[in-house]
Amino acid sequence: MAWQKASSLGLAICHHLVRLMRGELLLSRVEGEGGLACLELPVERPRMPLPELSGRVALACTRDPRTGHALAQGLAALGLQPLEATPSGVEQLHAGDADLFLVDAPLVRDGRLPPGVAHVCLQDPREPANAPEGEGWCLGVPAEDNAALVEPVNALEAREDPDGTWRRYCNTALARDYPALWARLDRLWFLQPPDFQAVYAWRWQQEQALQAASGRRGMDRPALERFVQHYERVSRQALRTLPGLADAVLRLDHARRVKDAPAPAA
Repeated sequence: MAWQKASSLGLAICHHLVRLMRGELLLSRVEGEGGLACLELPVERPRMPLPELSGRVALACTRDPRTGHALAQGLAALGLQPLEATPSGVEQLHAGDADLFLVDAPLVRDGRLPPGVAHVCLQDPREPANAPEGEGWCLGVPAEDNAALVEPVNALEAREDPDGTWRRYCNTALARDYPALWARLDRLWFLQPPDFQAVYAWRWQQEQALQAASGRRGMDRPALERFVQHYERVSRQALRTLPGLADAVLRLDHARRVKDAPAPAA
């Protein structure tokens, strides 16, 4: 299952599903060593159906009846009330027909799904992906005004970049070198943290998971806070600007839950 356009939203969906199973999904990246995903699930399997999903309606519209039937069985196992629609009936769907719509990507690409119906595209694994997906800490962030560079944003800048040489260099790169790269993005989705302090908490959680999984000694809390301060200026610029620049914004709470998910149908 994949979204029609490339985005980091798949990561948020995976995290949400893991939380529904009473687990945790933690991601970390170490320069030169690659990435690490840590999945924690309770030993005791939660009883099905999951109460968070019980009774909600999920509608699947697929070209292959066998795929639709198998998908309906999986949705029922999660406690959802599954419905199936044929491709010929996709034009008649309304937003109030279900809490969740899962629709074959070709039906969406052909414009047959009525506007206003929030949905997840089902990508046929036999078809090539529409576009590669990528995620990054500072994707799409524009440069600041030069006047904003005068005052340091944290103790690291005040102590180690008192004349602003480093921050001016970074800002010049954002203005000169990165716009051409940002222009190549087909879609940009911004997973917006509630505030910058959440960045410290989430990065510390990732660091602890990385150390636990690898058995290696990593950063302690003061070292991690110093590390994050290197990215504080551009991160704060992202919080200020990306909500107005991204194609879609998903606001997260401190537990990384999506606050602006579509409300269930009555």
